[in-house]
Amino acid sequence: MCKRSVILLILLFSFSFIKFAGANQYDLTVDVTCPDRVYLGEPFNFQVTIHNNSTATSHNYTLAWEIDGNNHSRVTETGHLEPNESVTLTSSYLSLLNPGNHGISIGLLEDGSEVYWDVIFIDVINVEAALIYSITPTPIYPNSTFTLTIELKNEGTDTIYDAHIRVLAIKNAKEKIQISSSPSFSLGNITSGASSISNYTFVTSSDVSPGMYNIPIYVYFWDGRGMLYEKYYYIPIEISSEETVYKLQFLELKLENDFQKLREDIEALQQNMIIITVSTIILIIAASLTNYWYTRRLAQLARSRSANIKK
Repeated sequence: MCKRSVILLILLFSFSFIKFAGANQYDLTVDVTCPDRVYLGEPFNFQVTIHNNSTATSHNYTLAWEIDGNNHSRVTETGHLEPNESVTLTSSYLSLLNPGNHGISIGLLEDGSEVYWDVIFIDVINVEAALIYSITPTPIYPNSTFTLTIELKNEGTDTIYDAHIRVLAIKNAKEKIQISSSPSFSLGNITSGASSISNYTFVTSSDVSPGMYNIPIYVYFWDGRGMLYEKYYYIPIEISSEETVYKLQFLELKLENDFQKLREDIEALQQNMIIITVSTIILIIAASLTNYWYTRRLAQLARSRSANIKK
């Protein structure tokens, strides 16, 4: 009985050893170092470290990776690892040109058998801001004031930091169109999808020449890496002449007078239409009454004549 128990224990141990050995039949392990966030167009690379955990067996390896499942981007590296040996493979510098999530799939073969396969996801950050403006009132005349409202909207996928707007001098009208408020404005940090608004008041001189002008706007901010972004915008404005002012005022007055006269003519026409309508109704009633009395008189005469004939 004791001998049979020993045999069973030996068989059980042997089965467990075979099962354990089968579960750990591969010796190569993989460690990947890759950034999880990069900026649009920013060069980056990643490292893959392969280690042979065996102390007695050497292995051949094949490492392959590609971006977003695109076979054209596939890169394959092959090599040989001695027992307890490691190798670190570094990719060439990559640059992703579309914002959003991208995946780098990495696979490893040990002596032709798949050991490892995984997808490393990278969030590609887009930094972009849009300038939206409005001018009130319009049109703009000499010897007047107008307000320029500027909205800086973060249309990227990450926060922009310490944003500033600076209004520069207008070419050929430096002393004719002047800003009366502070030309610089700090917008602070603007999160993705949010906006910040600033207002600027301008004064036009009485002798400013009519025509088109451009207000130069300088915008700058930083991204999360501390990289500076800057851009110039040119906002067009039109200065109307005093003659145009007078013409517009005269035209406005003339239109107002014409409208008033038209309204009076319409009211007079409405009154005339009422009189005509009432007169027509009276004539119709009078004609109806006349016809009634005439018909009745004819009937009376006919009855009288008939009575005389019978006599």
